Amino acid sequence: MKKVNKKGPKREIDKELIARDMEDEKIEESNKKLTGGLKAYTPRKSISIDSGKILGAANVAKIIIKESRPGFRIISIAGLSGAGKSSTAEHLRKTLKGVKLSMGEVFRYFTYLTLKEGEKNFQKVSARLRYEVSKNKLNLFDGNLNITKNLVEELRNANVEKNLPAISKISQTEAIKMMGREIGRLKKESDRKIIIEGRSFTIDFLPSDLRVELFADEKIKAQRRKKQYS
Repeated sequence: MKKVNKKGPKREIDKELIARDMEDEKIEESNKKLTGGLKAYTPRKSISIDSGKILGAANVAKIIIKESRPGFRIISIAGLSGAGKSSTAEHLRKTLKGVKLSMGEVFRYFTYLTLKEGEKNFQKVSARLRYEVSKNKLNLFDGNLNITKNLVEELRNANVEKNLPAISKISQTEAIKMMGREIGRLKKESDRKIIIEGRSFTIDFLPSDLRVELFADEKIKAQRRKKQYS
């Protein structure tokens, strides 16, 4: 009987994530020149943290909170895959009783729609997207569809991972405009802290009081990826 290599899918996903990092680095370089009428924001304070040298996302979050100042409403967290953005942002959300927005979720949804329906009118899709608070969490909606709740597995499959860099590159202007719109609305409607997580090439164009750049050794990032997809 032929043995099934159970590690195959994990290795494939890991390869796609590494390829994504390389592609994102290229995109960041090209985005040093502003395009699409986007405005780069200068945060009130910026810090960098080596998350690989700190045990646990909760401790990374503690450092960020310590570095924050009174009156800081928006905290943005940038970094490549495996740097610990999502887990750190979630700890901040819980500790600060704030709300969390993920640029990755928006790009994944754009990619999912492109693969499923051939949709590439991202301006039209962006106009439909909105965030709603439910049980102290933000859910991303497209009309009546709760993307955050109902498309968890679909947005994380290998085919979406594979096509994510290419779709992100052509949809980033609309994604950033939509996110900026929603951040402004959420800030007016509530005094909650707002935590944003994403790649540098998108976070650069969103308002932020405290900007956090997370990085880690390649081996540590690879271990985190494997754990995430195991």
